[in-house]
Amino acid sequence: MGKDIRIEFDRIPVDKLGTQTPGRSMGLQLADAVAGTFFNAVERDKFGNTEPRYLKTILPILYRYENRCLGYGFKIVPTEAIVSLRKNENVKWLFGL
Repeated sequence: MGKDIRIEFDRIPVDKLGTQTPGRSMGLQLADAVAGTFFNAVERDKFGNTEPRYLKTILPILYRYENRCLGYGFKIVPTEAIVSLRKNENVKWLFGL
């Protein structure tokens, strides 16, 4: 968590990349659903509330390493956002995952 991660773009076969229209790839739909649960768990709505129930519902199926899913089952990018999230009282539970 909070490590300097670099991408070697010369290793990405850009000529083999493609796009999908919405609803055409179950993998992308699943990734969007998980991203949405995380967004709602940490981003305050117009009333200042967060909604962690959806994320907590999927926690049992997230990938873990040594019983930790933060940094493994899901990663916070950019890593600078971790500093801001640690200051947020509503999401202190997140760092125990």
